[in-house]
Amino acid sequence: GNSVKVMQAPPPAPPGQTTPGGASAAPETPTISATDLYSNARRDMSGGKLDLALQEFSDYLKWYGSTELAPNAQYYLAYIHSSQGDYDHAVPEFDMVLEKYPDNNKTPDALYNKGLALTKMGRRTDGAQEYRELIQRFPANDLSKRACDQLKGMGLSCGARASTPAKSAPKRTKKQ
Repeated sequence: GNSVKVMQAPPPAPPGQTTPGGASAAPETPTISATDLYSNARRDMSGGKLDLALQEFSDYLKWYGSTELAPNAQYYLAYIHSSQGDYDHAVPEFDMVLEKYPDNNKTPDALYNKGLALTKMGRRTDGAQEYRELIQRFPANDLSKRACDQLKGMGLSCGARASTPAKSAPKRTKKQ
């Protein structure tokens, strides 16, 4: 009786395939190193294979979400959506960069590109807020000037964009 039950059970779906119920049977453990997966995703993105790159960056974040390159992978997910004009998906992905990885090398890029995406969605006020945050937090970054140009193009002011700290009067010390 047990043999019949085993024979009647459907075989498990191969890795990466869809099961009859529609659920993905992607492997739970990485089948590729973090370095190779990230390199493949970047190569596919550069080669215009954007859907494949989206999947690879998603897998990278699933398996290696706490590594040094995770903020970059999250940013590239958002960037690809934005480059495809899919701003409804791009904005939350940029938010993930800013919320999950708040201080990384892609933070200025995420702020700027989130501002662009919001502006293209017709959400000018929200976009301007992202540009202003970029200018405030990263005044010396090249993207701050571009953010200022975006604000000016919208008829708004940039506010004070201090690229160098203001000089203060020399401190006096007591003679001893």
